[in-house]
Amino acid sequence: MPRYKNETTQMISFNGVTVVPGQTIETDLYYDHATLGLTKISDIPCYNPVIISQKFSGDSGTEEVLIPLEVNGRKVENFSVDVYCSSGSAKIKYNTTSFDPVIMLYTGDGTKENCIGRLVDKIILEYLEVGTEVCITVKFI
Repeated sequence: MPRYKNETTQMISFNGVTVVPGQTIETDLYYDHATLGLTKISDIPCYNPVIISQKFSGDSGTEEVLIPLEVNGRKVENFSVDVYCSSGSAKIKYNTTSFDPVIMLYTGDGTKENCIGRLVDKIILEYLEVGTEVCITVKFI
């Protein structure tokens, strides 16, 4: 999995993760490491549980991210969804029923949901201000 190192003299905290100076972390999540102050030291993944890992950018409007039914012959049934707002603000919602709650995200906010038995088929992302960037990672659990 990609590895990042904190080569600064400051503690770096983001999306519930704290990296102390000199510490190396390994993660399959997408992070804008340059903005955070981390140095990417390796791209090589050992195991790739990632289904989707993408940064979405927009100024207004709505975008849907569909969760595939299958990846490389493996059914996508149990997975986690990590969403991190690196700039701006956005609303996210899972599926399109009126029973699904809306989650507000502002710069630096994130959320993680475990989806067992394919409870989520899509993520609806609504950009609320100019220059909004949201990183979404979906991976097998």
